[in-house]
Amino acid sequence: MSNFHRIQWIDTKIKSKNYPDISEISGKFEISRRQVYRDIEYMKDSLGAPIEYSKKNKGYIYSDDTFMLPSFFLGKEEKEALRFLSEQYSKIQDENSQNIVKLFRRMLGDEEITAEKNKFPVYSINKENIDIFNSLSEAIENKIKIKIDYLNIKFESAEREVSPYKIFNIGSKIYFVGYCHLKEDLRTFRIDRIKNIKLTNEKIYVCSYYFPERYKEKHIDFNYKIPYTATVLFEREFDKKLLKYRVSEINGRKYKIEFYNSSELVSNLMSIGIPFEIEKPLWLKNKIYSVIKNIFKGFGD
Repeated sequence: MSNFHRIQWIDTKIKSKNYPDISEISGKFEISRRQVYRDIEYMKDSLGAPIEYSKKNKGYIYSDDTFMLPSFFLGKEEKEALRFLSEQYSKIQDENSQNIVKLFRRMLGDEEITAEKNKFPVYSINKENIDIFNSLSEAIENKIKIKIDYLNIKFESAEREVSPYKIFNIGSKIYFVGYCHLKEDLRTFRIDRIKNIKLTNEKIYVCSYYFPERYKEKHIDFNYKIPYTATVLFEREFDKKLLKYRVSEINGRKYKIEFYNSSELVSNLMSIGIPFEIEKPLWLKNKIYSVIKNIFKGFGD
């Protein structure tokens, strides 16, 4: 039996001056004394009930006889569902959606509202998705790794260990981006393809080439295009985290760098402040030469 029915019973008993106590409530519903205390605390903290124990009456009373139990209240599952819906509707920038958010947040006791411009999405609202969404949100908030059973594009299931970074939407689908420790690279995952999720106690790995702004509606940077590869020789060793890309060390000074945008790569290489040489590809080497030539031409003017 849910705590909804227990609390209604306690409320009725108190109002009829029957003064229920811990033992009576525990015996009536065949629950532990600890669960009864949780119900009483819920009535106090979440429902605002002026409930207190009376030594004189040897049971619970209301210190204010005018108190009325709310017409509804939320259990844990209902709260999780509303939190999920509130998070999704907060991304919709229109008056009706924001009114829904305000209602949900008031029901949760949280008035804070954030919103982004998005098209109206359609969400799959089922308990499994809600549980996964809330567990994932918790992992992101606490910066801890997760283990998931994930269905790939061929609907083959495999366990992945992931450092999760951000949840975002593309149309009606909810994704999250994170560092996949199996693939040793950034990956995006659809939440509806996660069959099981487990939080670990390990802190996330911080990927040097993760940029939150790349993962938002209508943005396609997360698509798996085949990257270009450059081989770069530096004058001396340095912290490769200064390179905002996926980097493989060939030796102490030579690196293989995967990139998509050559201009961004050139800018990153030149910002490090360490002399370097592009060994390949030739077209990138020529581009670097052209950039340097234009810089010196500007000084000449």
